Amino acid sequence: MKGDKKLALVSNTAWSVWNFRKGLVVSLLNAGWQVDVIAPPGTFVEQIERLGCRFLPLQQLAPKGKKAFQDLLLVRELRNYYRQGDYRWVLSYTIKPNLYTGFALRKTDTCWLPTVNGLGVVFLQKNMLSRLAALLYRLSFRKAYRVIFQNQDDRDFFVKN
Repeated sequence: MKGDKKLALVSNTAWSVWNFRKGLVVSLLNAGWQVDVIAPPGTFVEQIERLGCRFLPLQQLAPKGKKAFQDLLLVRELRNYYRQGDYRWVLSYTIKPNLYTGFALRKTDTCWLPTVNGLGVVFLQKNMLSRLAALLYRLSFRKAYRVIFQNQDDRDFFVKN
């Protein structure tokens, strides 16, 4: 059985984990959770590790990239981390971790909580890319235990679309 107190926190940068999720990480660690942070390597990795987390580098996440093959490699990389980590929970935020974690966790019993903290520029226009992104969200979020929205406008947009 999966470790009841083992979770992964996934983001598009270590910087954002340090600046926006440090309090959450510290609270989880203080409550006895094992926390692995999964993000592209960069600044703040050492600080995150000093908190008591294990840092796992994402090599395939290009935050603003639109290369389908690289995104498929990202799904595979995430799947490998999730299987090796045997997490009970995965918490993700930012667009690509939210889009692809549901696919990476397919056929697992891992609980996933994506946090939508903005829609990104892809939804500023109605075009083929925005329709594709909406479809990917719809398919990926089927795996979510719950979806957390940081603002009502984003929630309304997702419910409507």
